[in-house]
Parts: sequence; structure tokens; C-alpha cells
Amino acid sequence: MNSIVCPLKSSVSATILALGMLAVQPAFATDDTWVGNTSINWATAANWNPAAVPVAGDDLLFGLAGTAGANLTNDIAAGTFFTGITFNSGASAFTFFGNSIGITSGMTNSSGVTQTISNNIVLGGNATVDTEAGGTTILASLISGNFGLTNNGAGTLILATNTTFGANGSTFTGGVTVNAGTLQISQPPQGGKTCLGSGPLTVNAGAMVTDNADGYGYGSGSVPTIYVNGGAINSYKGTYPNICFVNGGTIKVFGAFGTLNGNGSACGITNLPSGATAIMGADPSAAAGTWNNTKPLTLSVAQGTVTGGPYPGVDMLFSATLRHSGLVFKTGNGTLEMSGANSGVTGFTISNGTVVISGSLPSSCMVTNAGGALCGSNSISGSVTDVSSAAQINQETNYLITGAAGTLTIGGNLDMSAGGDCSLDLVTSAASGNDSIAVGGALVLGSGTVFHLKALGGSANLAAADYVLIQGSSPPSGSVNPAPAWDGTVPANAGGYSVQISGNNVILRPNYVPLVTSAAAAPSPATNGENVLLTVVVTNGTPLYNVTVNASAIGASSSVALALQGSGVTPGVGYVYTNTVAVATTNAGNYLLPINVTDSASYTVSNNVPLTVAVYLTWNGDAGGNSKWDTAGELEWRNGLVYGQEDTVRFDDTATGLNATNVNLEAALSPAGVVVSNTAGTPTGIYTFNDGTGAGGGSIIGSGGVIKQGSGELLMAEGSDGFSNGIVVGGGTLIYS
Repeated sequence: MNSIVCPLKSSVSATILALGMLAVQPAFATDDTWVGNTSINWATAANWNPAAVPVAGDDLLFGLAGTAGANLTNDIAAGTFFTGITFNSGASAFTFFGNSIGITSGMTNSSGVTQTISNNIVLGGNATVDTEAGGTTILASLISGNFGLTNNGAGTLILATNTTFGANGSTFTGGVTVNAGTLQISQPPQGGKTCLGSGPLTVNAGAMVTDNADGYGYGSGSVPTIYVNGGAINSYKGTYPNICFVNGGTIKVFGAFGTLNGNGSACGITNLPSGATAIMGADPSAAAGTWNNTKPLTLSVAQGTVTGGPYPGVDMLFSATLRHSGLVFKTGNGTLEMSGANSGVTGFTISNGTVVISGSLPSSCMVTNAGGALCGSNSISGSVTDVSSAAQINQETNYLITGAAGTLTIGGNLDMSAGGDCSLDLVTSAASGNDSIAVGGALVLGSGTVFHLKALGGSANLAAADYVLIQGSSPPSGSVNPAPAWDGTVPANAGGYSVQISGNNVILRPNYVPLVTSAAAAPSPATNGENVLLTVVVTNGTPLYNVTVNASAIGASSSVALALQGSGVTPGVGYVYTNTVAVATTNAGNYLLPINVTDSASYTVSNNVPLTVAVYLTWNGDAGGNSKWDTAGELEWRNGLVYGQEDTVRFDDTATGLNATNVNLEAALSPAGVVVSNTAGTPTGIYTFNDGTGAGGGSIIGSGGVIKQGSGELLMAEGSDGFSNGIVVGGGTLIYS
């Protein structure tokens, strides 16, 4: 039998094949609306409209609860993937239990009330949860799948770990992104796991995450990083992994403390370049919160473009207290401000960029500056060491950030021996308003440390006075470059200043202003009626000088003019000015006699001459020549004074009484001390102490001593010495007979 070939076979076959393909394709997704008048079970067809049990790919819609109630059970096959779940506007508040639910697209809550899903959830695609304002969606679930979860809408999404609805330990890998509204993480974790899965958490601008307990589960290191992209995280208690600020944002501690754990062995907080400040802060309405950390902490701060907002110039602000028992490392070229009262930090290394200390670092913290800039207006209780020539103490940066000059206080040592520079702001007054550094320990300068200075007054003249740049507690070692480097507009009189070490301090001194290099009074101590030589040495400025001393405190003129010695400058010393004044009746004590110096260019400087006035009685003798030293009120002493036991007495060349050098000791005399200062070849060149003219004579007794000064002689008769503190011969001759 011959075969019959049908020319239409191929097209008929194609048509049949096409029809067959259509027959095996799944049906289009159906919107299944819950009715719920029969039971609480999802697998009951009568509970849905249309009256059919939902199948994979359907959208589940919920409005008002039926007569069976709002606590529903999913008894459809576990893991059935639905496209999504929607709670319509005005819907009842539902709670779901039962088998796991597969989601490929997401959930929408437009109801304005709380919707709770306690079923485990399997993600079949990247899913969104869109909760409108006023509404709350609770996922008290184990969430799994190789996809992520995104929160949209102005409402609240709660990832709850309460075991009423399901244990903690979500394993989905795609991470959580919060675009809007609030993501709330609540209740403690189970077994240290996380309800966020193993992917990163990203918080975008306008969104907030609140951590009501340690629901992150970051202690296990299961979540790699938190990305804050302009959003906010409020932590009431949490253990955090590594953190990356993408475009500013805030993480604040609300409560006792949060914990920075990183990957379990080290922790890093990174700030990428942006125009917004990243903030690690604390609740501003309560006591400062604390971030705990026991791992090495690296703060990597990139240089951004932060020009506005409350923290201009600051790329990262760490305003909470950092309670850290290990090391902190600052990297990146950006600016980090530490404004909390930090504790426990043992070491802080600045690799580059800027660190502003507007809070404090503890005495346990040793700051190592390897190439950055350190500044601030508060306290570093420990020591600071610059270990490279690129390291700086830069208070100019502090001014740009805080808007005010300030003093950086370093309680320990400041070691700048590696050659780093120091930058400071100055105003037109030397008394206040200037940057400075106060050092409580040793100050070690480099070999010619350079000071960069910026005049905030622009070209206006600086004050004709010393500016204290570094205030030390002991004389510094090392040296400074005397020529300051001026930043910005230079003051008109800048050329007249140099950087110098003066005592314990590093100062900026005006060279064009007269300088008192020394001021002295001799003798000092001096006694009433004694002539005192005042000597003042002046340099700098424009010679010659008008030098006066106000000696009114010792009963002399209030304007004693001093005369220049010689015809000009004394080589290696300066211009020496002297004059002699007499000490009138003056109480014993230490006096500062004010000096006023005016140079030929009318610049004026002030200083003081120190003078000590002692309780001395100076011997004069009397016109009758009996020369009695007694306790009965003999008027043998200058200025009409009488001797009293324990007075200090002096015998010198000023005695004018008849036979004054023949001193008769008429009682047992116990002076606090005896000074004999006479000059050979003068009428008082020989003093004699006799044992008195009366019965039994007299002597010097007690715990005082005798000091012999000058080139003259002192003859002490036998029996005149009953004192116990010895004789000191500092000049002349002592004869004992």
C-alpha cells in the first residue's frame, strides 16, 4: 500500500504543538480575597473569593475579617509561593499562624493598623514590605531564601524575635534595605542568631532603624556590615558588626550602652566621602550613652565636603562615650571629632587626617600621631607623641570646626622631637582669645620646631606683648625655629616677632618692644634705713630707654629714675640702669617694685624688682658713747627702734654714734641672728663685743648664730658667746679672746 503524504502535516503538527504548550502553562495569577465566614483556615475554599483555595503565584488580599475572626491559620502546603500579600485600606488587624509562606514579590499594608505574620517566610525573590503611614507590619518569623528584604512606606516594620510567634535565626542572604519609615528590631535573639539574616543592613536617607534589644545578633559576626546611607539607627541595646557610613547618617545609643564587636576579632567604622557628617552619638535628652568595645577599633574617615549643617568640616562625629579597653586607630584623610568623655582607651594612633578632641581622653590613653593633625579645646589626660615630621598639633583646624580659639590640654608629656609642626590662631590681644597648648608633663620640642601662626585679625597689628603658645610645667628640651610661618593674611607688624623659649613656656615675643631681661635689688633682704641698689637690664626695642621704679611700698619715691651705666650697651648683657633708694620704716615681707620702661619709639613694657625687707635692727650707738646693747630700751639702734629678744640685728658701716664700735653686752641676749658687715680702714672697721659693764656682764645666748661679712674685723671678748648655732665667717677677720 502506498503512503499518502499530506502537504499540510507540518503546519497541523505545529498547531497541535502550540495548543499543547498552552495547555501546560500555569494559569495567570489570581487575586484571592479573604472572606473568612466559614473557618480560620486558608485551605478552605469557601473562605475565599473566588471560592477556591489559593495556589502558587496568587496574590492574597485581606480586608475586613469574616465571622470566623482575624486569627488565621495557613494550612495550605508549607512553602507555597504566593506573589504577595496585601492588607487593604480599612482592613482588620490580622494575625497569621501555621505553615510557612513563600513570597516572591512582597507585602503591602495599607490598613493603618498592625498586621502580624508569625509564619516562617521563604523568599522566592527580592521582596518589599510596604507599610503606609500609621500602620505596622510584624514579621515574627524565621525568614529564609537567597534574596533580600526591602522596607518601603512611612509606617513601621517590626522584625520580632518573640518566641510566641517563632524563634530567631533567619538565614536569608540578600540583606535588609530600609528606604523609608521605621524598621524596628525587638526582643532578645535566640542562640545569638539574627533576625536580619546573613546579608548587610542598609539604612537610606529618611529611614530609621530602632533596636529595642540585641535583636541584631551581631555578636556572632553573622551579619557582615551595616551601611548607613543618610539614615538613622537608634540603639537601645545592640551588638554591632562593622559599620559603613555612605552619605552621612546617625547611629545613637538610647539607653545604657551598645557594643561594637565587628567581625568578632576587630571592629571597623568607615565613613566614605560625602557632604554630610556621620554621627556615632547618644540620646541628647538623657545621660550620654556609651559604646563598649574590647576589640581593636579602626575609624576610617575619608575626606568629604561637609560645609553646612551643625558640624561643618567634621566628616565623622563620635559624640557618645567610647568605653574601650583596647586600641583605636584613625585612618583616612577626613576629620574625626571626639566629643564624649571617653574612658578605658589604652592607645590612640592617628595615621592621617585630623582628630579633634572636644571631649576628653583618659590618662590611660597614649596618643601616637604618625602623620595626622591633632587639635581640640579640651583634655587629653595621657601623653602625646609625634612619631613623624608629618605629624601636627594644629589648632587652626580646631578653630575652623568649632569657631573659637581654644586650649588643648595634655596632662602627660608632649613629644614633638620627630619634627612635627604646631599651628595656632592668634588675635590682637595677647591676654585672651588665642589658641594654646597646656602640657602637664615633659615638653620635648624638635630640632627647630616650626610654629605656623594665623592672625584672625588679618593685617591688624598684634599686641606688643608676649603670646604664650605652649604653657609647660617645666623647662622644655629641644629648640624652636625663631621665625614663625604665617598662614593667611599677615599682620602688619609680623616682622617684629620671634618664637622663643622662656622659662617653662614657648612664646611669641615682640622684638621691637623693650624687654627687661633682669631686675634686682641689693642687698636683699634689706633692713629699715638701709640703702638698696636697684638694677634693671633692658634689651630689644629702640634704645635709649627711660627706666623708672615705683618704690613707694618701701617708703621711697613712686617714680625713682634709674640712670644708664656707661655710655651705652654692656656687651653680652644689655643696657644697665641703676639707682639707690633707702628703705624707710617698712614691715617685713616680700615686695615687687613696679618697673616702667619706655624706649625711644615710645613702646612701653612693665616688670618688677623683687625685694625682701627683713626684721633687722641696725646698730648706730648713741651720742653719749655708752654703746649699750640691752633689753631695757636703750636707744642705740637706727630709726629710734629698741631691741627685743629674737630680733635679728646688724652691725655695719652706717653706725654714727660716739664710740659705736665698742659694743657692751649688758644682758643675756638671745637674738635670732647677728650679722656683722663692716669695711676695713673705715671708722667702723673694727667692732668689739664686750661682756658688759655691769655686775655679771652679758653675753649672746640662744639658738641664733653670728655671721661675719665684709673686710673689717670682729673682736669677741671671752664670755660674750653663749649661743649654739656657731659662727660663719664670710669675709674679714674674726678675733676671739
